[in-house]
Amino acid sequence: MILGRQLKIHPFGPQHKVVKAGAKVELFKSGNFKFGIGICYDIVFPEVARALVKKGADILFFPSKIRYEGIKPWHMYVQVIALENRIPIAAPNICSDTNNNGIYRGKSIFVDFDYDHKTRKMTR
Repeated sequence: MILGRQLKIHPFGPQHKVVKAGAKVELFKSGNFKFGIGICYDIVFPEVARALVKKGADILFFPSKIRYEGIKPWHMYVQVIALENRIPIAAPNICSDTNNNGIYRGKSIFVDFDYDHKTRKMTR
């Protein structure tokens, strides 16, 4: 079942020539569960996550294609966006096949915080 479609809002570098940029974020619903999707470079722009949280997302997904040398900064972006918005984020990354010469090595990340609204304390 297809719930909808989210276009990448911020194409990166040469993608501007081949990717149609989206203009808005979409909130998807499955039963009582609401989620939002940002695509790869969209994680760099905090307004993407903020808009999805304001719409009522329970979790955010940021599927990506991050080269090995960019993994550490990408992990930091995911952690900071999760912390700023008090929301879990699943960020899967691709793994290389033989055609990519090992430049994509996975290192997907899931960040979740337990936040107690009564005590206003958060744990990781």
